[in-house]
Amino acid sequence: MLKSILVYTLLLSWAAHAGYTYAQSDPEAIRIFKQSARSSFDIDIPDKDSFAPEAVQLESEGMRLLWTRGRSRQGARLLEQALAKEPRLVLAASHLALYYQRGLKDRQRAVAVLEKAIKYHQNYPGLYFDLANVFAYAKNHPKAICYFLKAEELGFAEQPSLHYNLANSYFYERRYPEAIRSYKKALMIDPTHEDARKNLLLACMKSNKIDTALEYAGTSVDLIKRIAVSLSRAGRYAEALRVYEQAIKLNPDDFETQFNRALTLEKLNRPQEALDGYHLASQISPEDPDPFYNSAILMRKLGRNDSALCAIDRAISIAPQREQLHFARAIILVGLKQYDEALKSCDITLKINPRHNNAARAKETLLKMMQHKQQP
Repeated sequence: MLKSILVYTLLLSWAAHAGYTYAQSDPEAIRIFKQSARSSFDIDIPDKDSFAPEAVQLESEGMRLLWTRGRSRQGARLLEQALAKEPRLVLAASHLALYYQRGLKDRQRAVAVLEKAIKYHQNYPGLYFDLANVFAYAKNHPKAICYFLKAEELGFAEQPSLHYNLANSYFYERRYPEAIRSYKKALMIDPTHEDARKNLLLACMKSNKIDTALEYAGTSVDLIKRIAVSLSRAGRYAEALRVYEQAIKLNPDDFETQFNRALTLEKLNRPQEALDGYHLASQISPEDPDPFYNSAILMRKLGRNDSALCAIDRAISIAPQREQLHFARAIILVGLKQYDEALKSCDITLKINPRHNNAARAKETLLKMMQHKQQP
């Protein structure tokens, strides 16, 4: 088939805050990070009024420079100086650990600065959360899970990013029921968290909880299609068909849904329904050659070579530079015993792609057959 069923790629983000895309990225993300960091870290920091004023000033300037393009190293040095003067500075430790982890790719230093800060603030959840993210980023998910749970226990339970990142670690450990539970918590706090919703669907698929996945997909045709694609990739074509049909009820004019439904019907050995499905897809997107190509291949298998030739000619008229269309035409023409025309289609295929081995072999076979017929 020219167009395979779409691949749903799992995109797991390990950003603790929006700004974890680091200083060279979106300024808006950086603003959100600094705002969220301050709003969370400034709450109930023990003895913050007793911090050395000089160290606090270094901390403030260091954080400003850390998030200024081209001045991250200078900012990191100021944060190191601030912590040397006042090791209880939570924000300095958190931001410096982030720099070590993402900027320098130095997990050990990131862990060290956070563990030292935790000695002074053993009940402060944000530090455990940051430490969990360091381990998650290093793919040490068992440790990450422990620290995420500690952060939750200490009062970080209302942060959707905690439940989302915890769920991701559960997912990597193939602990799908726990992952589903944590994704659900993230969505309860933030119903707009689309990454959590998408990953929840995948965790549901891994756990064979199709109805739960559909429940959280809601009326999103895109998410319902993702579920159907996952089912198709797993060879569960009957279930995939049911889900595709649910998506079609919501949007009957979606080309990909109609096309993939036809592919699924073909897998289920329901050829006439598949052909009808390809026809519907071609009506939605008449300039896409794939429905005509798939129809041609399927009709050739059914022995309907005349109809197959019409379909492949339509596909070629749309995409004349696709080598496989011309080769498919050659095969159909052989079925119609039009060997001269089949040879021409092989030549066109080889002109587009001289390394098309199947076309070269087919041409050789055709020439031998035609020479044999010419012999008395």
